[in-house]
Amino acid sequence: MIKNLLAVLAVLVGMTTLATAQPYPPPPALYAEPIPRPPGPRYIWQPGHWQWNGFSYAWVRGRYLVAAPHYHRWVHGHWANGPAGWVWVAPHWE
Repeated sequence: MIKNLLAVLAVLVGMTTLATAQPYPPPPALYAEPIPRPPGPRYIWQPGHWQWNGFSYAWVRGRYLVAAPHYHRWVHGHWANGPAGWVWVAPHWE
């Protein structure tokens, strides 16, 4: 019973991984949106980006994030063209 449950979980995790790495059509050009004044000194700007909604791209506006002091660098989310097509690289701290 436990082995069957683990097998089902492994398949579900594998399916989830494949879904996030699925290639998409090329995204449109980015908007040059105005950057508002930061709400404080510890904020960084996350630029807007295109998000695939299953049928087409929808624009997600930029926003300010609170800087995490124990990380070195913020990597903006971006679309990357890989061997299988366009994939979304989520924003993250390094």
